[in-house]
Amino acid sequence: MSELKSGSESESGSQTEGSTEITGGSEVKRRCEIENFKSIDPFAEAGKVDLKQNNQVHLRCQQTGGRPKLTKEGKKKPHMLTTVQGLPEIFDMKKVVKFFKKKFACACCIVDDKVFGKVIQIQGDYKEEIFNFLTTKEGLGLSEETIVIHG
Repeated sequence: MSELKSGSESESGSQTEGSTEITGGSEVKRRCEIENFKSIDPFAEAGKVDLKQNNQVHLRCQQTGGRPKLTKEGKKKPHMLTTVQGLPEIFDMKKVVKFFKKKFACACCIVDDKVFGKVIQIQGDYKEEIFNFLTTKEGLGLSEETIVIHG
């Protein structure tokens, strides 16, 4: 019959501080030696994950704070900010920003992000127009599979 005894109460004379021994027949195992308590790191083989996805261009549109504009129909329209992230380095970002400023008549700038790298910010909701510019041959001529539209 197996019993559970603490180290200070063991009858065998071996005292261990704070450890518990399981005695059963001639076999003595400590709790730390049981196979279920071995620590194995399941993510040790994964390695580092690259957060930058250089092969895709991400278009995001987010609402900013501020008083909403009134349209000609009298509806309220919130302020929006469109971001373009992951543009290939073969294109000059300054020329792309200059083109967006002239075409959309809005403010546009390049922002350095710690996670995403260089990101183009455009004031206004221009997701569809930028998508058309990126995919047409008159624009940058990227394939539609490489562009991801969020929001």
